[in-house]
Amino acid sequence: MISHRQRAIWDEQERVQKKTFMNWINAHLVRHVPPLKLNDLMEDLKDGTALLALLEVLSGEKLPIEKGRVLRRPHFLSNANTALMFLQSKRIKLVNINPTDLVDGRPSVVLGLIWTVILYFQIKVPEDVEGEWEEEVEEWEEEEVDWEEEDTIYVIEENTRQLERLNQLMEQEAGPRSDSPFAAGSWAEGCTISRDRPSVTRRSAAAEKWKMGAKKTLLEWVRQTVTKKFGIIVNDFGSSWRDGTAFLALVQCINPRLVNLQTMVQMTNKARLEAAFRIAERGLSIPSLLDAEDVDVDKPDEKSIMTYVASFLHRFPEPGTSTVPPCTSPTLEAAGSGVMFSEVEMEYTELTTWLSHTSKWLDTLHDPARHGNINYERFKALKTESDEKRVIYEKLQQLVTSQSSDISITNDSWAGIIVSWNKVSQQLSHWMWLLDASLPGALGPIGEWLSQAEALLGTEVKLYGKNDEIATILSKKIEEHKTFFSKLPSIVSSFEAVKTSEDAASIPRQQLEGIAQRLATVAPRAVKRKIKLKYLEHRYCLVAFLILVEAKLKTWAVKYGKEQEVQQILTEYRSFVGTRNIFQEFDRAFREMQTVSEAYKKDSELSKAESDGIAKFLLEMNERWKNVSVELRCIQSLLEEVIAYWKKFLNLTEQFEAWLDRSFSKVNLPEEEKMTYFQDLGEWKEKHGEMDETGNFLAATCRPDVAQEIREKLFFINKKWEDLFQYVKQYLHQGQIIRTKNDYRSGQERLALWLENAEVLLNATNVCTVEAIREYGNKLKKLNAEIDDMELLFKTISKAFQSLVQDLTPDEIEKMMWSLKQEKEELVRHRAVIPQKMYLTTQIITQLEAVESGVTEINLWLDEGEALLGSFTGHGTDGTMHRQHARQKAFFSRQLYYKSMLDTKNRVYQNLLRTTNGGENLNVQELQDKINELNARFSRVTSLSATWEGRMSENIRCWQSYKECEAEVTEWVTCAEKLFQDKTITTKSYLETHKDFFINAPEHLLLKVVTSGQDLQKYVAESEREAINVAIRSTQSRWDDVMCHAPLTC
Repeated sequence: MISHRQRAIWDEQERVQKKTFMNWINAHLVRHVPPLKLNDLMEDLKDGTALLALLEVLSGEKLPIEKGRVLRRPHFLSNANTALMFLQSKRIKLVNINPTDLVDGRPSVVLGLIWTVILYFQIKVPEDVEGEWEEEVEEWEEEEVDWEEEDTIYVIEENTRQLERLNQLMEQEAGPRSDSPFAAGSWAEGCTISRDRPSVTRRSAAAEKWKMGAKKTLLEWVRQTVTKKFGIIVNDFGSSWRDGTAFLALVQCINPRLVNLQTMVQMTNKARLEAAFRIAERGLSIPSLLDAEDVDVDKPDEKSIMTYVASFLHRFPEPGTSTVPPCTSPTLEAAGSGVMFSEVEMEYTELTTWLSHTSKWLDTLHDPARHGNINYERFKALKTESDEKRVIYEKLQQLVTSQSSDISITNDSWAGIIVSWNKVSQQLSHWMWLLDASLPGALGPIGEWLSQAEALLGTEVKLYGKNDEIATILSKKIEEHKTFFSKLPSIVSSFEAVKTSEDAASIPRQQLEGIAQRLATVAPRAVKRKIKLKYLEHRYCLVAFLILVEAKLKTWAVKYGKEQEVQQILTEYRSFVGTRNIFQEFDRAFREMQTVSEAYKKDSELSKAESDGIAKFLLEMNERWKNVSVELRCIQSLLEEVIAYWKKFLNLTEQFEAWLDRSFSKVNLPEEEKMTYFQDLGEWKEKHGEMDETGNFLAATCRPDVAQEIREKLFFINKKWEDLFQYVKQYLHQGQIIRTKNDYRSGQERLALWLENAEVLLNATNVCTVEAIREYGNKLKKLNAEIDDMELLFKTISKAFQSLVQDLTPDEIEKMMWSLKQEKEELVRHRAVIPQKMYLTTQIITQLEAVESGVTEINLWLDEGEALLGSFTGHGTDGTMHRQHARQKAFFSRQLYYKSMLDTKNRVYQNLLRTTNGGENLNVQELQDKINELNARFSRVTSLSATWEGRMSENIRCWQSYKECEAEVTEWVTCAEKLFQDKTITTKSYLETHKDFFINAPEHLLLKVVTSGQDLQKYVAESEREAINVAIRSTQSRWDDVMCHAPLTC
């Protein structure tokens, strides 16, 4: 990914370029009639008018411009398209620049276009190098629009004459050259770089320098001008200009009286820069395009400096009016000593000689008669030599790539070296294949596979065709890669198995070790190749995706046809974008691309430049997609807008034509009838304006044939309108008055009705239920939402009244004013009262919900309590009574909780009455009855529960008393019966014991049994009373039997 520092550098370069290019444009727009000035480069160029004005000034030609007080996007696009078509007519190649990018103010594209204009109109191609310029532009096109790369060959148009004189000066200074591709001296001695062939004449050498390109030509001019005279080293259009000395030197070269370099040595960089810009502007009339603070940085912007330096060219003196003194710089003299050139030339000669002899010798590998030369020792020795020569090759390659002034190898010469080097590399690979193919026994298949693997890993994938076709090819190659290298583990195992065999012993040990080393490197290299293939696949897929979307955009961003055609385009758009999920698909593909790119950078050991290139690609793709996605979203709106305009236009024209046809027949009616009919003439005049505006918009956005048809229809309708209007225009004002009165009357009636309904609603009495109050609250909300419309309606009525004042009688005015005053007061009162009512309604609903929820819960509990109490019986066994009593206690244990709830709801009800001022505008009778009924019911149920609890407690007490007494009597009688059964009286004490037992007979218990039994009979069922009497009589009978025998015993 792009680092924050790199991003900051790019942003700073963009800022400086915007400022410089805007200054350059303004310097030319002052010559426009009328003069123009840009304040914001991106915004002011969007409508295309300023750009076309600039091109008119630069070219001297008149260009068509869309003008008007209100320009829309179609007009912007038309102007931008005119500018681009004009540039293309000048044979300027515009790569990936379209009107949409300019209208949207895409910085990279706008800056690139301005730079192209600067290069062409300040730098133009001579006819003798035009073909070469086109070739370089094609190379530039393949790399897309990248304004950071070195520019193609241009020369200054307004300074073409100056550059031709520069060509003459360079021809005069060009020295003799040898057949070597190296110059015998330095730039200071007039050496040049040949880009066509190693041996050239003096005249062609100067011509070659002429073809070096704008940057190098301009830089060489600065060196010849500034360096020779003052010894100031200028190596580029960046940091060499930071201290301002080079700018001052240019000024002094043009006019020595303006600058004295010696007096400015002690000044700061900023002071020198400001002085140079100021002096150049005042003394040489060169516009100050740069600011000192933008140049006095670590890496000044090259394009900005080149633009400014080029301005000095046409101010330079004519040939012969001044001379350039000989070089006085020790640095340049040292550079021209030829020491460095001798070393590089020796290395060059060594490499070319070795390549020539080695290639010829390796050609014998294809001669069967000399096939014996393919032994491993010879190969190893030659491979070692190749590795040594690779160091020289890469050193020279770096010097050529960097276009160092230390070397003057021509392009053709270096291209020949590349061909020779690649040929030798291929021949060595073929030798390796022969060695692998000749391995004995089981080593043969291993060597053959290894040779194929290295061929795959060492061969760059050649990609030709369209991006989607390339992506398909890469996908197939990835599958082939997986299939081929899946055999690697088995190959390694086979090699481990045979490397100790007799076959392995028959070949040199070094060769066997070399095979082992080569096998060891295959796996990591295969991984890197797979990652690279995946990276390339994703890259080309992403680019193909964007190209597809951009191609679709181009088919949609066109001049449109009629409504049906636009509708078809919109349908196609929705099908393409919606069905394919374009936005989600790109996000997914871009995330995958980021992941694959990170893996590729991590595992492939890329150089910093390559990593930065990937990061830059991702950034460009992201920015490109942002622009495309914005266009995709905008195009739908535009298409829908065009369709809406078509519907409106067709509807208006149909209505208008029908009205015109009817109206012509009304012209001869009596005056009063005509007045009545044409009272809405003002409305039709407004519709006429809307129709014209709609038609003009469609004419601007549609194809010429459709636009012509629209204009013709408008012309026909407008002609009929003008013919009619001249007869009825006198009714426009009177009709307006009638219409205004009607509008006033209808508005007054509508407002009065609303006020009446609002008053009724605000004073209405509502049933005190949640549903009723909530419905009332909704009506209040609706009323509150309508009040803004009513106030707007009141303003409309007031305006209508004001427009009618001059045509009304005093009585009518007074009456209307009184009515408006009353309505205004009512509106003000309603605006204040409605929110209060809404707030009060919310409070009432909250309290009612609290009351009703509690009432419902208490009623449910009372229902359950009544059902429980209703299930109780007053007669029953002691078990039945115990169970009933337990259920009663368990259920009514929550009596206090519900009593507290009831008290709370009573308090809420009282609060509700206080909130509504005793139930004002509320019918609380139903709620009051409900609360009273609930209180009475609660008292009734709890009272009944207490009654039942007392009865059941008494019943249980009687049962308990009866059973206890009966048990004691039964126990005593049983003991007495046992004594009767004992007939043996052995001792006196034993006799006394018997006597005491019967003397203390518990007659009171027997009486208690009878009494408690009688009491119990009141609480038991009739069927159970006889059983209790039987039990009592049985007990009494047993008691009597015992007591009858007691005296005898005693």
